[in-house]
Amino acid sequence: MERFIDIHTHKNESLNALSIQSRFIEDVKVSDKFTQIFSTGIHPWNINKINIKEQLKVLGFVARNPMVYAIGECGIDRSIPIAIDRQIDIFEAHISIANTVNKPLIIHNVRAFSDFLFLIKNKTTSTPWIFHAYTGNLRIAKELIKHGAYLSFGHHLLLDSSKAASVFQEIPLQNVFFETDDWDGDITKVYARAAEIKDISIIELRNQIYQNFQKLFLS
Repeated sequence: MERFIDIHTHKNESLNALSIQSRFIEDVKVSDKFTQIFSTGIHPWNINKINIKEQLKVLGFVARNPMVYAIGECGIDRSIPIAIDRQIDIFEAHISIANTVNKPLIIHNVRAFSDFLFLIKNKTTSTPWIFHAYTGNLRIAKELIKHGAYLSFGHHLLLDSSKAASVFQEIPLQNVFFETDDWDGDITKVYARAAEIKDISIIELRNQIYQNFQKLFLS
């Protein structure tokens, strides 16, 4: 039976789901014995706290490990006092590593959709991009999907004040994942709400998301 997929979480693995745990690369050692699948990269918030050259070298090595399913979270955040050009340079280094190991990117985005749209249209990327905690509008969602991106939705689907539900309703399930991120709730609650929005069974939804997971990570 297909399992629930939690594509991005900062918690330990859920009993109810196959979870990709997100880890900062500075917390990963090349000598570690990895027992859980995870993603890793340089979070924009940490750029000025670590040795970028050294950590990119570690990332390039660790990224080849079969327990590393994706690169990131990484990305661009226009709400922090770090030069955008520097953030973009580091993100492009992640693109290069992802291309080399043929693994998807999990993307952190804050007010930077214009930057990502430019990059996804103009930079050579051979692996899928997954925008975690998507809360953008429908126009941007459709544009990203047109260029092969996936959108991951979390607990915002449960909030009446969020536009995530209306966007999710209008996009194809073939380009969707779900996540808990740092939310304390269970991923099954996100699936239940998503199935309600799409007016389909949880089983049908779970099967489609598992197919998406197989396509990106197991094929």
